[in-house]
Formats: sequence, C-alpha cells, structure tokens
Amino acid sequence: MAVAAITNVQNATKPPNGATRISTARLYRDPRAPQRARQLLTEWLGKGDELLPDALQIVSELVTNGVIHPSKGLGREWLVLSASRGEGFILLEVTDPGVVGPVSQFRLRMPDITAESGRGLSLVAAYSKDWGTYTTEASRRVVWAVLAYPTE
Repeated sequence: MAVAAITNVQNATKPPNGATRISTARLYRDPRAPQRARQLLTEWLGKGDELLPDALQIVSELVTNGVIHPSKGLGREWLVLSASRGEGFILLEVTDPGVVGPVSQFRLRMPDITAESGRGLSLVAAYSKDWGTYTTEASRRVVWAVLAYPTE
C-alpha cells in the first residue's frame, strides 16, 4: 500500500490529459454500488496490477460518497465510474448527480476520533498522486483521482 502526501485539495480542477479510457460503467446508487465498483475495477485493471489495492480504496471512497451525499430523486439514481490509463498513471473518475441548490465545496476535514465517517476524501488524497473535482454543464459532479506507477 503506497500512501502519498496530499498534493491537490483544490476544487474545480480537471484531470490530466493523455489518458486512454479503459472502461466506463453506470452504477445504481444503492449500498451495493461500492462493491460493484470494486469488482469492475478489478476486471478492468487485472488482479496483477500493482496499483489495484490503492485504486480499490479510492474507488470505494468516491462511490460511497456518490451514493450517500447527493440528493435523491427522479433522474438522480445513477453514478458513472470510469477508469483510464495514461503513460505511468491510472485515472479514476466517479460522476454523481451533483447537489441540488448552491454548490458545496469539498474540503478535507479532520473528524472527531470517535466519528464513524468523514475520512473519505483524506484517504483519497493520501492514496492518490493528485485529485480534484469539477461540475459538468449538466450540473453533475465529477470527482477524479490519479494514481502513479512507481518509477525505477
């Protein structure tokens, strides 16, 4: 497990260019979505990929946030998971329905030691080389993370 320092905690950022899409899947927003996302990512990357353990942690956090935080309602039932590969990196993206009303900013926070939640984005920041979020023209929120292969 490679845990990196927090390198990017900004909002309204786009992921790096130069990645080729491996695959994309729609996931129903229910408690089974994180497990399904991990299964898909394992198929897409392969069990032998050295970044798979970190990628599974990140995708679990991002999909869980996409299930829990956006408002429910008609037309807001789905998430989109995408994985891409670039020269020396993997790009993971989770698109959720976004928020209804004023756009809230993501921020890393230190939850109380007894809190059962609130550590997800800190984990994403720790396991990724870079991460960020932006809103699409359709007001959907995309949260992305880049994992870099070790250089020799």
